[in-house]
Amino acid sequence: MLLRKPDVLLLDEPTNHLDIDTIRWLEQYLKAYDRAIVVVSHDRVFLDRIAEVVYEIERGCMTMYHGNYSSFAEQKRKNWDRQQREYEAQRDEIERLEKLIDHFKGHPTKAAMARAKRSQLERMERIEPPMRYDLRTFHPEFEPGRESYTDVLTVKKLQIGYRDVLAEVSFDLKKGQKLGIIGGNGCGKSTLLRTLMGQAEPLGGSYAFGGNTDIGYFEQQLAQFDSPSDVLGKFRAAFPDFTVNEARNRLGAFLFSGDEVYKSIHILSGGEKVRLALCSILSERPNFLILDEPTNHMDILSREALGAMLRGFSGTVLFVSHDRRFIEQVADSLLAFERGAARWLSDGWEQYLQASNSIS
Repeated sequence: MLLRKPDVLLLDEPTNHLDIDTIRWLEQYLKAYDRAIVVVSHDRVFLDRIAEVVYEIERGCMTMYHGNYSSFAEQKRKNWDRQQREYEAQRDEIERLEKLIDHFKGHPTKAAMARAKRSQLERMERIEPPMRYDLRTFHPEFEPGRESYTDVLTVKKLQIGYRDVLAEVSFDLKKGQKLGIIGGNGCGKSTLLRTLMGQAEPLGGSYAFGGNTDIGYFEQQLAQFDSPSDVLGKFRAAFPDFTVNEARNRLGAFLFSGDEVYKSIHILSGGEKVRLALCSILSERPNFLILDEPTNHMDILSREALGAMLRGFSGTVLFVSHDRRFIEQVADSLLAFERGAARWLSDGWEQYLQASNSIS
C-alpha cells in the first residue's frame, strides 16, 4: 500500500502485531510522508510521534485538538478546568442576584431594581457544567489466592522452536518480578510462552515452575474466540459457584454493566473479548500471570489501567508486548530476543534504549 503512494492513507490500528523496530520504521516513514494521513490508534507513543491534529470522539461528538496525543490530553484538561471555573463563577453570580431579587422584591422603592436584576438574570447565557471525562475503564480488585514460593520459574538453556531452534533461553524468575519479553516478529517470544504452557515441545534444555505456582495464561487468540452464549452465560459457565450478583460485580469491574452482560459473544469487539478473557483469568486468582500481547485491541485508558494493575500486582508477571509505554510502565526487567539468543536486561526499558542507541 505504501508503495502506491496514495493521496490519503487511512490506517486502522497499523501498529497492532508490529514489533518495536518496525513501529519505529513506520513512524519515520509516516513523519516524512508528504500526503494526508488519517490514523486510528491506541498506541500513545505512536500518536505522540506522528499526529499533528487529534480528533476525539466522545459521547457521540467529535472535537478537534491541534497537536499530538499528549498535547490533546493537556488541552482537554485545561478546557475542562476553565469551563469548571466559569461555571462556578456564574453559579455564584446567579445565587447573588437571586438573593437580591428575593430581598428587595417586597420593597416598593426597590421594585424597579429587583425587576432589572430579574431581567439581567433572564438574559444571562447559562454556562453548562463541564462533562466529566469519559474515563470509564476496568478496575479489578485482584490479588492472588495464595503466595508462590520465592523461585517461580527456572529456565536453563531451553531451546524453543518447532522444527528448527528459534532461540536458546536461560533465566530465573523470582516472586513479584515483572518480566517483559521483546524482540522482532517471528523470533520466538510467543513460542517461549507456548512452550512454558506445554503447548509446544522444547527442543532441548529444561524449565521448572516453583512450588505453589498458580498460572493465569492469556494468549492472543483469546481476542478472537467465539461462542453462542452471552457474556454473563459464558462467565457463569466457567464459574458456576458464583451467584448472579457476584458474577455481575466481577464483570462490572471489566466494564460489562447493566444490559451489556447480555451481549452475545460473537458481536463483541476485540477489546471487549480481551476484557472478558482477563476477567475470567483473574477470577481464578493466579499468582503468576503469563500474558501474550494483552494490550492488542485495548484503548489507551484500558492499556494504562491494565499497566497500573499489573505494576501493583503482588504476584509475578511474564509478558510479551510491543507497546512501548506499557513495557516501560510494567516491566522491571526485560528479556530481549536477538539473533537466536535472549539477553537479560536487569534495568528494563531504559537499559534497552541505551543498548540499542535509540529513542523511546
